[in-house]
Formats: sequence, C-alpha cells, structure tokens
Amino acid sequence: MRGEDDPGAFVRRFAGPHPTVSDYLLGEVLERQSPDIQDFLLETSLLPELNASLCDAVTGRADSHRILRALEAQNLFVLPVDPTRQSFRYHHLFAELLQSELLARDREAWRSAHRRATDWFAGEGRPSEALEHLFAAGFYDEAIDLLIGNAPGFYDRVQIAEMLQWLERFPKGYFDTRPKRMLDLAMVLGLGGRYAEAARCLEQVEATLSNQPDEVQRARLTGHWAMWAHLAGDAALTISWAERAISSYRPDADDGYFDRFPDGLVRSWGWLGDTEQAWNARRRVYPFPPVAESVARFLTPATLSQIHLIEGHLHEAERLADEALMYVNLTGPDHPALTEARLTRAGVLWERDELNESEREFETGLRDAESHRRTGFAIIASLGLVRIWAASGRRDQAFDLLSTCRNANRPLALPEPFATRVDTAEARLLIESSRAEAKRRIGHMQDSLESVLLRTQLALANGDRNEASELLSQIADDLPTPRRRLQWHLLDSRAGSASSEESLRAAVEFAAHEGFIRCFVDEGDELLPLLHEQSGAGPAWFVQDVLAAIEASAKTTSSGAEGLVDPLSDREQVVLSYLPSWVSSSEIAAELYISLNTLKSHLRSIYRKLGASSRREAVVQARSRGLL
Repeated sequence: MRGEDDPGAFVRRFAGPHPTVSDYLLGEVLERQSPDIQDFLLETSLLPELNASLCDAVTGRADSHRILRALEAQNLFVLPVDPTRQSFRYHHLFAELLQSELLARDREAWRSAHRRATDWFAGEGRPSEALEHLFAAGFYDEAIDLLIGNAPGFYDRVQIAEMLQWLERFPKGYFDTRPKRMLDLAMVLGLGGRYAEAARCLEQVEATLSNQPDEVQRARLTGHWAMWAHLAGDAALTISWAERAISSYRPDADDGYFDRFPDGLVRSWGWLGDTEQAWNARRRVYPFPPVAESVARFLTPATLSQIHLIEGHLHEAERLADEALMYVNLTGPDHPALTEARLTRAGVLWERDELNESEREFETGLRDAESHRRTGFAIIASLGLVRIWAASGRRDQAFDLLSTCRNANRPLALPEPFATRVDTAEARLLIESSRAEAKRRIGHMQDSLESVLLRTQLALANGDRNEASELLSQIADDLPTPRRRLQWHLLDSRAGSASSEESLRAAVEFAAHEGFIRCFVDEGDELLPLLHEQSGAGPAWFVQDVLAAIEASAKTTSSGAEGLVDPLSDREQVVLSYLPSWVSSSEIAAELYISLNTLKSHLRSIYRKLGASSRREAVVQARSRGLL
C-alpha cells in the first residue's frame, strides 16, 4: 500500500478472488525482487520454519541470516516465530504460492531443495522432518531407508503411531515385488505390534525367494523372522530362528538388529524357565558386532535382572534393575528395556510382601508394555497384578484380567510359554475357589514341573498329604533354581513328610538371605504352627517378620469398610475418589499411571461391591456408606 497513490482502490482490487491475490503476489511482490532474492524465496518456501543454518543448507548460501532480517524489515510476509528472532516462517498463502511457482519454473530445483532440506534435518537428528521432505518430493526409496534406519529411535520414543502413519504414504504396490522393501515393511509393522500383517509380509518374501537365488535376502529374512518371533513373545520360535540367523550370518544381510539377538536369546530362555541356557547364551561368542555400549548400559542389566528374579536371587535382580533404570534420562522413560527393569522391581517387591508398591510398578509396566505392543512384557505385568488382586480379595478382577491376557495377541494366538503361564495362574486361583474345576484344568496341562507343583497344591488343599508327598518325591531331583527349591521346601513342610522339618529350616534360611516373605504368606495359616514349633528353624528376626506378615494378611482379608461384605481395596478407593468428578476414564487412567484395561477392571469390581450399575449410582452408594 505504501507504493500506491490510491490505497482504497488498491484494497478493492486486492480483495478479489484467489487468482487475483496470486497474480498480485507474483507480479507486485516476487517479481519486484532481485533475481538473487527471488531464488532465495523460492528455494526456502518449502521449509515450515526458517533459520539461518537450514536456509544456508538449502540455498548453498552463507548469508541467510542477513537476508531473513532484510525480508522481515520489508514486510515480505516473513514472520518471526521466537522472541529472539532467530527463526521465521512465511505466511502460509505466500509459501504455497512460492512453492507452486518453484515447481512450475524448475521441477528439478524443487526436488533438489527438498533433498538438501532432508540432509540437514537428518544431520540434526530430526527424522520426522526429513521424511516429510522425502515424501513431498517422491523420494520413496530414500524415505523407507531413513524410516528403517530410525526405526529403533521411533520405537524407543513410543512414536509407533507416527511410524505406522508413514507407511500409508507410500504408493500402492510399492513394497509388493521387492523382497528387500517387503522386509523393511515387515520390520515397521512388527515394531508397531501389527504381528499378523508382518507375518504375511515375511511369508510373501518366502514365496518370492523360493524362485530367486538371493542369499543376502534369505539371510535377512531369517533375521527378520527371529525379530518378529521375539516381538510377538514366542520364546521357542525366537530361539529357533535366532540360531538359524546366527549360523548363516553375513554382514551384508545385517539390518542392524543382530546385535540385539544375544539379549533376545537370554530373555527367551528365561521366559521358558531355563536359566542355565540363558546364561549359556550370555557367555557365547557371536559372529556379529556387539551392541553399542550406550545401549548395553541399560539393555543388558534389564535383561539379566529378570534371569536373577526367575532364579530367586532377589538382591542381584534388584541391583541390576536399578542399574538399568539409572539411564531413564538417557533413553526416555518409556524404553522397552526400562519396562523390563520395572517388571523386575515389581517382582522383587511382591516377594517382599510390599504389595502396594508392587502393584504400582506392575501397573506402570503394563501400561508401557501395551504402548509398545510387547506381548511378553504385558503378560508378565498382568500376571503380577493377578497375584496381587487375588491376594487382596479382588478375585473377580483377577479372573477378568486373565481373560484379557488370553486375547492379548489377537488376531494371533497367545504364544508359548505365556499361554501356559496364564493357564497356571488361573489354576492357582481355582484351587482356592473351585477345586473340581482346578483338577479338570490341571488335568489338561502337559506334564511338567509346573503341573506337578499345581497337583501338589491341589492335594494339600484337599487335605491329602500322602498324595502331596508322593508328587513332591517325583520332582525332588529336578529343581533347577533356588526359587524352585524354596517352593518345594515350603510344600514339603506342609505335606508333613519325614523331611518336612529339614525343608522348613532350608526354606527359612534361604528366604532370610534373599528377603522372600510372600511365599510364606501364600501357603496360608498352615505354616503358622510349624513356624512357632520350629522357632529355631532360622534367624529369629526373620521368623518374626514372616509370622507378622501372615497374621497381617489374615486381618486384611477379614476386615473391610462398614456395610460392605467385600471391602474396597486401597486402589479401588483411590479410583472411587475420582468418580464424582467430570474426569473421563482415560484421564483417570493417565492420572493414576495405569492402563485403561486395568482401570476398567477396577471399575467393574467397584460397581459389583457397591451393587451399582453405573458411575453415578456407584457415587450415590459410596456416599451413603460414608466412603466418599
């Protein structure tokens, strides 16, 4: 307007349809600039934010800071986006016009500008912005390479949804005829928890390679199957595929995930309960480079903490879990390895009978595992919550969560060994409530150490000590870990065999050393007279702690809020306190750091105990009982 003799007429001309605005911006703004400034405006127009370093990289200049300040001073639709005026942006209409003009004048210059912007963002560790430029210019091969190269970063930062959204931007059929790209697609789908789709991709590559002598892609396919099996939680399949991938390893087929196989093998053997093989996998020498030290500092301790927990070495398990969690600021709070460390910490707290703290850790672990779509971790966390809820009288919630576990891997079946773990947990609950059903369930289980221990517990629940002693004698020489030996000693103590006194002494001595409390509480009141009679069975202070824990558990089970036959747990009382507000269920779950499924289980239990069918009715009933 400053250059017009009649500003009013100018405004009337300018306030026309879109082509009039475009013509004005081209003729009266862009074309009035020097060729040098025109080139700068056009080449930088595809940038959502302008700073000197990025503009220098895209234009090949060294004076972008000066030009940006000059453009701002001339009111050339350049707006500052930070108080220090180091970053700017074009008005969006002006930017759209400039981009269209650059594309019309020189399509190759337009593509080159996108490529230089990609290089700058990638060098700055900003893959999302780099990908935007690659997709805008149609550089799909470079886009999938960058996406795959940064897949661990996307996954570790819980950017799974964004990662999957990128897949939708590839042209239809882009992956279908190229095995390497199909494997890349399978990797992203697997990291995103879409295991069935990932498996179909791998099967398609298998079919394609059956007619192609491409040994590199065959080796890559084997490694991808191993990674897929581990993400899906199939321990036996992980071991099988990983061993094949290791034996046929070649550097030109390494997609950067082979260095995770040692920890994956250790973890998988642990899931199967074979800690001896887990340690063998840990000690092996592998043909590929080890995982980077920056990753090993938290990944390896987290994995090994679970092995020590399985074996019953609580002190070492806790130490390694704490060591892994020290790096939360380095990795971000939601890294899967830290989820594993939290699950170890939760397990240790359970064994020490610190149920409230254990419940919080398991709930956090479940929320993180669900966000990562890690079936194995989610089942471990869920089964931890099942034990706690059953111990605190929330049996309906426990059964509901077990039902949820069975569907955790849909549309695929729940893999082993987690399907068996869920069956085992359900059988334990049924022993306390429906022994006939428990017997039927146990009868359908494969013969194993776990099934013998379950049959022993059922026999003791039925008062058949002779059968219990006979069953225990069958496995006395097949107890692979200190934890299993502790479990055997406690059951043998209850069975009243000739070795029961010695078994109780051995159980107390080991438990006192590692801090096991809950296993004594779980065996119930039967241990009370035995512990009183065998006051010299171990450290007096520990025996007193155990007796106090058993008695406290009995009081908790029998007490409750006035007017309720089945009292609310501490956690349910916390959830109840949110119900009178307008806060949504999702917001309550986020506030309490629990998954939405866990919250729904709490709500169902609260409604049942209060005799309510809705949130509003639950609030009314709670207030009438003085609970709110």
